[in-house]
Amino acid sequence: MNGTVEPATTRQLDYLRAHGFNPAHPLNKAEAVELIRRVFAHPGAVPLEEHGPRYFHDRVVGARRAADQACVSELTDCQHAVEAAIASREEFWMDTCRDMSELPHGSAQAWELYRTHGCLFCSPNRAQVQAVLAALDAGVPDWDAEHPELFYETLRLNFPELQRRA
Repeated sequence: MNGTVEPATTRQLDYLRAHGFNPAHPLNKAEAVELIRRVFAHPGAVPLEEHGPRYFHDRVVGARRAADQACVSELTDCQHAVEAAIASREEFWMDTCRDMSELPHGSAQAWELYRTHGCLFCSPNRAQVQAVLAALDAGVPDWDAEHPELFYETLRLNFPELQRRA
């Protein structure tokens, strides 16, 4: 049997689970190797849950809260922190629609979202991602923690031209 279609080994799956990745579907050996190489092999890797949709949402909320409470002398730094948090969040969602082979490092959650939903789309631009995030944040509290698939449904409804053709 070809190594790329054989199921991932117990050892591979145990390693991934030990680092916080519990796949939603069966992985093959090649997929497991790719995850281990891209996500865990770089120095300073952090737990996977720190790279998920909710992590980036919480960074934006925290940065905005800090900016709201900042004194005048801290305001510029806080505004830059808000902009950086927003950009990181947008980049995460754009990454979930990019082929993971195009990324030097990606979180396992971004990779999993790509495999389950994002692979059906061409990569959106920043303005398209901003529009989707704004709509979801305004209408569905905690969508990114409980129903991240709503990002792709909203993307499909608002930007049907991004759907890949079979």
